[in-house]
Amino acid sequence: EHDDSSLAALVQSSDDAIVGQDLDGDIVSWNSGAERLYGYSAQEILGNPVTTLSPPGRHEDLSKVLARVKTGKRVVNLETTGWRKDGKQLKLSLTVSPVRDKNGEMIGLSTIARDVGVLVRRRDQLRYLADHDVLTGVRNRRGFVSDLKEQLDRARRYDEHAAVMVIDIDHFKQINDRYGHQAGDRALK
Repeated sequence: EHDDSSLAALVQSSDDAIVGQDLDGDIVSWNSGAERLYGYSAQEILGNPVTTLSPPGRHEDLSKVLARVKTGKRVVNLETTGWRKDGKQLKLSLTVSPVRDKNGEMIGLSTIARDVGVLVRRRDQLRYLADHDVLTGVRNRRGFVSDLKEQLDRARRYDEHAAVMVIDIDHFKQINDRYGHQAGDRALK
């Protein structure tokens, strides 16, 4: 079992941002992971509202999350946008939990934030590559079949007409054979 000082050392050394707030939404604890992620020192941020960490226009979203947690429920792995001191937006995964005293009374909230910007960009890139030709950027067969199904469904739903247009490059093999694959790639683009 850990004593309070070893538990505090674990929280302080975490790579994740761990932010404590009171029931009014003011920040009451701030670890070194939060300092690295958000760019504020503990001295700068303690006592400020936690909405300081969300972009303008997104404070209400964070307030809704906090209201849900105040009912005793946890919010786990919520993807959202955060706001650094320097104005840079962050893609975050948040887990927000109620904090209770020894009697079980809720005394605050704890937020663990992780920067998932790189993961989100990679996920989006993989989704794009799954449906697009790497060379030309146009929809590949998988993307085409998905688009075709969507358009046929729309035509049926709204009783519209639809057409498919196929474009072919005559004698394309001759371009590759005569001028090389780089020339063929340029012709496709």
